[in-house]
Amino acid sequence: MSPFFKPLRLGILKRSFTLLAAIASTTLAIDGRADLASDSLLRTPNLNPFAVLAYTPSTESAHLVRAKTIEVALSHNIANNFVISNADNEMLRLDGESSTSDFILRYGLRQNLELSIALSYASHSGGRLDGFISKWHKAFGLPNAGREYVNDNEINYQWAVDSENRVSIQSSASGIGDTIVGIGFNLHSSPGQRITLRSALSLPTGDAQVLLGSGTKALSTFLTASKSMDFLPYSSALRLGIGTTLSHRSTKVNVRRRRAAASAYAGLVFKVAEKLWLKTRLEYSQGRYKSSIPELNQAHTRMVFGGTIVLKTNRVIDFAIAEDLSVGHSPDVSFHARLANHF
Repeated sequence: MSPFFKPLRLGILKRSFTLLAAIASTTLAIDGRADLASDSLLRTPNLNPFAVLAYTPSTESAHLVRAKTIEVALSHNIANNFVISNADNEMLRLDGESSTSDFILRYGLRQNLELSIALSYASHSGGRLDGFISKWHKAFGLPNAGREYVNDNEINYQWAVDSENRVSIQSSASGIGDTIVGIGFNLHSSPGQRITLRSALSLPTGDAQVLLGSGTKALSTFLTASKSMDFLPYSSALRLGIGTTLSHRSTKVNVRRRRAAASAYAGLVFKVAEKLWLKTRLEYSQGRYKSSIPELNQAHTRMVFGGTIVLKTNRVIDFAIAEDLSVGHSPDVSFHARLANHF
């Protein structure tokens, strides 16, 4: 990340957290009266290939699927990665595009208990967005982070220590990603308020050697909350979550990962029209690796913005953009689309 651009992003991050904290302090004491039709969070997985290798979980909602109801969701996510970083005896190169197509099935076993499974097909390639992003940076006077010195639409994912490659991907790769099995248990439910405990087990069905999976089992546990409120002229809600991820050491790839890493999020949802909700969220994730490279060992934060469009009573479309605010652990920008249906 450019040294001139980093202070700007950190300034945006501080102001964003200050705003969310102020809203939380004034609204958590108010009885929620807004009955939001859309309870789901925007699901925007971190598609940095090393975030995939370390299993960085996606955020989850405090709202469960209703009892005896099935939710089927199809989503597609695409991210452009570009990082060049050197520190001590290590070197990191990320230049390429990563994407996933996900199938997620949720079932309300009881009113306070939900089961889920997520299947993924992942790919890494040179992609097609490099030229567009460079022109966007030039048009708005933004730093280009050295993109102009490499060829567009080529893939180079590489991490070397003492000139020895720990990971090196220089051609397209695709295949099945890791499988996620989850459970959600509602701890508290009252009008406008939810508190839910969620756990998910990641099973290493993806090939870690080409960065399609983590290569090991991992368990994440999150405490999530939702509070309806009145905000400006709109029905709205505050969403919060905090949790940790525990993982085994992988024998597939020679990298040093932290066995435990924390994550958190804070977000807002606004109903701006009968069939349209706008949603924004800040995500924090602790660094996953023991490394001298900041993009691997430091915590990172993302801003997610998007919305949900209601097609039918039981069918919605999500759209979202996620932007990295701290260091290059997550992609500069990623795009998300999801179709969900209840049966």
